[in-house]
This record gives sequence, C-alpha cells and structure tokens, in this order.
Amino acid sequence: MCKNPGPLEGVRVLDFTMYVAGPYCSRLMADMGAEVIKVEPPGGEIMRTAPPIKGSQSAYFGHLNCGKKSLALDLKDTLSIETVLRLLPSVDIILENYRPGVMARLGLDHESLIPVKPDLIYCSISGYGQRGPDAEKPAFATIINAASGFDMMNMDYDPSLNRPLRHRSNAPDFIGGVHACAAINAALFARGRTGRGQKIDVAMIDAVHNMMAHEYQAAQVKDAEQAPIFAPIETMDGFIMVAPVSQANFEALAQALGRQDWTSDVRFADPVDRYANWDALLNEAQAETRRFSAE
Repeated sequence: MCKNPGPLEGVRVLDFTMYVAGPYCSRLMADMGAEVIKVEPPGGEIMRTAPPIKGSQSAYFGHLNCGKKSLALDLKDTLSIETVLRLLPSVDIILENYRPGVMARLGLDHESLIPVKPDLIYCSISGYGQRGPDAEKPAFATIINAASGFDMMNMDYDPSLNRPLRHRSNAPDFIGGVHACAAINAALFARGRTGRGQKIDVAMIDAVHNMMAHEYQAAQVKDAEQAPIFAPIETMDGFIMVAPVSQANFEALAQALGRQDWTSDVRFADPVDRYANWDALLNEAQAETRRFSAE
C-alpha cells in the first residue's frame, strides 16, 4: 500500500529541544512528514528515563519523540558545533527551548546563523519569551500554571477548595508546542512566497493566557455575569459530564432523562434563564442520572 506524502515531506528540522513543549512541537511536525533530527547530549536527554517505563524504555519519551532521528552531540565541544554548522545548509527549521541566551553563547542563535542561511526558520520556545523581566526565569509547566493564574482559576470555580488542586497538568507545554507548530507552518508558507526565513518567539505563558480567554476578559468587566461552570454528575456506578448549552443539547438531555417538563420550566426553558439557574439544572439532572449506569 502506497503511503501519501505528508504536507511537510522534504522539510528538515534540527531539534535542540528537551522535556515536553519542544519535543511535542517537533513530534507534530514529524507526524506531518518532516525529517526531524533530535539533537541530544551523549547518553540521551533526561526524558529517556521518565516514567512510565515499558521494558527498559520511557513510554512517555517515546510518545513525544516517535518518528524522529537522533544525533548525540556535546554542544560544549567545538567539533559538535562544527557538525551543526555543516548540517545547517540542508536545514529548514531550527527549534530550541533553552533558557534565553544559551544558544547565543554557543554561537547557534538566530542572529549568528541567519547570515549563513537567510531562509532559515528559527523557533524558540520558553516560559516567558526571549526578552523582558522574566525572560531568564526557568519555567516548567507547573510554574506557568501558577504564574498565569490557571491554578487559581480552577480553585475559584470550586467553592469547596481552600487551596489549588494537586495535579500534574502539562497544558502549558502542549499548548505552547501547538502554538509553535502553527507559527512554524505559517513561516514555511510565508517563505514559499518571499524566500525569507523568520524568527519565532513562543512564550508558554502567552499560550496559556490565550487559553484563558473568558477569564481574562471577565476580569476586565465590572460585575461580569457568571458563565456556566461544568462539573461531573454522579451516576449509579461513576460520573458523566453533560453540556446542555445549546437548545438542542438541553432538549436532548431532558428527553434522555424523561424530564420533558424542563422544556417548559421557566428556570430552564430559555438559555438566559438556564444559565442563571445552571447549578439547579445540574443538581436536578444528577438526581435523575443516579438511576443509570455511566455506560
């Protein structure tokens, strides 16, 4: 069976990233057909030992890096830098997520490489961007979750909490990686028209801020109306989520639970009134769903 070429077939990526955000970005490009060469220190990057381990290999590392080639280089060594520079003419994209300033010290920053390769697309992913007062701060996803307000946002939605939830959400990494991939693809499209490369600066905190669009806009409106808050509702043997947002969704839920009376209930029949009585609707729905299996 003949495999159709991916949209990035023939595109070569030199990937200096580690951990999650950068590797996920380059994983998406590999899925699209790009040749991704992952540059790792001798012995491999730290995520090769991250749980869960399947056999003797990290399944998490495999998830983030499948479809790539690997090149072991000690970037503190002159010969390794020379290897990178020999590869440069054949490279379309450089992706890196070092702390700002590291690539410049290695002589591998955008400003150093662009005279040699004017059509190079150079993408940097960091916590807070390449410039500004927070640029050099280390920023794992958990720090961005806190600094962006994401953790406090979730606490605000549950009055029973007196501290942010424990979790291991990597949302900033994955959202940052998706933003980087989109920007790189846009730069490739632009290069096809102009012949010029671009420098891309992706800050994970910006990506999370964009994900929190409602909360950031509501914070700027005095006495903003409360939007519906979704919560699991209990069943006989577990939990389900319902989203009776549109009129069609609401009517389907009412029919499924045998509560067609809701469609004429002044609290729920109209979308505006339904949002004002959202918690009451979910409570009544839960009283019904407890009679059913989650399946």
